[in-house]
Amino acid sequence: MLLFVIVATGFIGRNFIGSRLVGVGEQLVGQIPIIRRIYTAVRQISHALLSDRQQAFRRVVMFEYPRKGIWSVGFVTADSEVDREHGDMGEPHYHVFLPTTPNPTSGYLLIVPKDQCVELDMSVQEALKLVISGGAVMPEGSGRGEQTGRLPPPPVMDADGFLAHPPSTHASTDSGD
Repeated sequence: MLLFVIVATGFIGRNFIGSRLVGVGEQLVGQIPIIRRIYTAVRQISHALLSDRQQAFRRVVMFEYPRKGIWSVGFVTADSEVDREHGDMGEPHYHVFLPTTPNPTSGYLLIVPKDQCVELDMSVQEALKLVISGGAVMPEGSGRGEQTGRLPPPPVMDADGFLAHPPSTHASTDSGD
């Protein structure tokens, strides 16, 4: 019985009193003009990235950036279809977060046509390790758990700059490796 009373008191205090304290603190911060904007932006970003209910980074892609022939690894944060209001010609595209190394909390938001992205057979966690390590920690093999020690080959592009065929993301099965 005593254990129940202690747990119930802690639960009520954490959920009721704790949420009241956070609410009072947010109201105080909301009264300071410059701090209010910064706090609101940081709170929205942290909820998006740290929330248990949603995954901010959906999948890992590779695309040519900052110029042809140089490939970057990024994280898809959203899919967009057509936005004619902003000059989109009707092709679907990804919102891709391109993190900086070694601090992946900073980076760039790029809107990249889907046909110029190659989805990688790599988990978000493996890609984050790759980015944070500056490429020193290589991703696992093609889902079989072995260490391949290399990224998939870059895709082959045609003369117009579009994917000629997607690259193989699986480790080579040649016995000469």
